[in-house]
Amino acid sequence: EPWIISFKTQAVEMEKLSFSKQVTLFEDPVYHSLIEKIMTNKTSLLKRLEKADKNN
Repeated sequence: EPWIISFKTQAVEMEKLSFSKQVTLFEDPVYHSLIEKIMTNKTSLLKRLEKADKNN
């Protein structure tokens, strides 16, 4: 399943950023990638969740 990820490069002095901002810089691309994978496989995921619901 092909998918595209784009990143913007920029020189950033990490020590000048707050810890929260440093974490955000690393988390944002991960969340974007995860959401993209979920949406790509939405139908399959819904079927699996429905099946799991029926079994419980």
